Amino acid sequence: MHMFANANMKIVGRLHDTVVLAKLANENRMSFQLKDLAAKKSGGVVKFEYMVDAYKQMHKIGVYTDIPRELLTQYGCADVWNCYVVFMDEYEKLVNDELVELYDRECELMIALYAMERYGMVIDRDYEVPLKAELQELTDAAEAAIYAEAGKMFNINSGKQLHQVLLDLEVNRDWIATSPKGNPVLDKKALENLAEIHGVSIVQKILDFRKYSKLLTTYAYGMYEQHDAEERIHGSINQTEATTGRMSITKPALQTLPKKDKRIRKAFVPDDGYEMWFMDLDQVKFCRACA
Repeated sequence: MHMFANANMKIVGRLHDTVVLAKLANENRMSFQLKDLAAKKSGGVVKFEYMVDAYKQMHKIGVYTDIPRELLTQYGCADVWNCYVVFMDEYEKLVNDELVELYDRECELMIALYAMERYGMVIDRDYEVPLKAELQELTDAAEAAIYAEAGKMFNINSGKQLHQVLLDLEVNRDWIATSPKGNPVLDKKALENLAEIHGVSIVQKILDFRKYSKLLTTYAYGMYEQHDAEERIHGSINQTEATTGRMSITKPALQTLPKKDKRIRKAFVPDDGYEMWFMDLDQVKFCRACA
């Protein structure tokens, strides 16, 4: 839809999506890529997918404009044919399972999500420099505090090195769980237990360092690197990607913006004449009988 819009073309008529359809028909598949779906259908044509991939690797190219027209034509025609084959086979399953109405609603939602992506959100460019500077300062301070308490420099993201540092600081071995293979378990939850339950101060500093580092690299830099000429960010809204059934937003990952730390959210500003509201809707349930 975005590609058509970029070429000043409009899609007329009913929209369908084979990924949405395949997800509703059977959400437990290993893959929802068209070539994998079509490969299991009678009449599916997938050889041109592999031919294009082989050509790109052989000639070390990354754009489709460098692929011979003859091969790309066959590849495109096969894509259209595979969509048809998958649709004709999978739609019958929706009919049998009484899921057609849900599929229709998902297709309507797709149009709204496209519009949201297309419109985007305004980002405050004047906030970029102070945001990055503040987060960089907090990250550096947390890192320095870690090395000061450890008495040496080490790879903070290395579980093995961190484990040794904790032992050197005489942290009780029994507080650190081990995996079936005998390796120390020092994931986020384990570190939070060490900091909150056992009061290990260096672990709290490590948690602070990782938090500020993520805010800096994932959000502060990630967001400001992806705005357009009109200072708007157009996140990719993934309608069917999350295994939980929820939608997700990537490039940047807007659905995981920190709740308690408001620094990142301040980067977004409403359009003129509008207000911006942040709402937590994670406990809202849909009741078909009440709809």
